[in-house]
Amino acid sequence: MIMDNEFWQVKSMEDFTNQEWEQICLRCGKCCAVKTMDASKVYFYNRLCGGFDLESGLCKRYDTRLCDDCLKVDMEVLAKHPELLPETCAYRVLKEKGKLPEYHPLITGDAESVKKANQTVLDWKGVHTIENLELTVASVLDKANKGNWTSEQFEDAVHEAVKPFNLVIVEAYQKNGS
Repeated sequence: MIMDNEFWQVKSMEDFTNQEWEQICLRCGKCCAVKTMDASKVYFYNRLCGGFDLESGLCKRYDTRLCDDCLKVDMEVLAKHPELLPETCAYRVLKEKGKLPEYHPLITGDAESVKKANQTVLDWKGVHTIENLELTVASVLDKANKGNWTSEQFEDAVHEAVKPFNLVIVEAYQKNGS
């Protein structure tokens, strides 16, 4: 939805209302990815927070942020820890470059433009949540119990079922100042 006043061009981010702040978010899910850092880079993995909904591409617990490691993106995070957000994050892009990405829904007027630009975690190969991994193993266990499988059959089935859940780096960014 394009805003008549294009508030992001005329207001300081610190002055955004809650509604305006929320409209800046791309809903890409990248901040929900498991991350590690070394001295120079931040690595984003294909494993997402358990609160991420792989069907909708949105957080199931956004309003309450029930996960221990949930990150509430605000001006403090942008100032002190921007590396926790991908370089494609609309908040980061706006703060660092003064404009929104060209595929942002506020620019395009298309709510699906981020997906069309292949800028969501749903575009990452092998993306999954911890909950999906657990459900997959539970499903194999259920089948094993109903089928009176041997422990070897169970182990083989689990090994095969979890292959798509390998943890891999899908994006990496230089840390600020390095």
